[in-house]
Amino acid sequence: MFATIIKRDLWLVDAASAARPKDIRIEIGFPRPTGSDEEAACSVLIRGLMSDAIDIHGSDSLSAMQCAMKFAESELEALPETMAVQWPGGEAYFYQP
Repeated sequence: MFATIIKRDLWLVDAASAARPKDIRIEIGFPRPTGSDEEAACSVLIRGLMSDAIDIHGSDSLSAMQCAMKFAESELEALPETMAVQWPGGEAYFYQP
C-alpha cells in the first residue's frame, strides 16, 4: 500500500460482451526520493487491471509525477480495441473524432 496523491475512477467496457462496465481506478502515489541525486519515484496502480503497483522514476519529483501519469494513460491506450475506457456514467474517456 502507498499514500496516494491522485485517484481517478473510470469504467472499462468490453464491447464484445454484454457484461456491465468494470470499475477501475488509477492511483498514483506521492513522489519520493530514490536516494540518487534529485531522482524520485511514484508508485502507480490501476486497480482492476494491475495486480501490483510499480514504481515509475523521474529526474525529480515533478518528472516522476509526469511520467507516472503518462504511464497510466499509455496502459489504458494499449488495451485491445474491444475495450473502451469511459468516465463513470458512460462518456468516452479518450477523445474519439
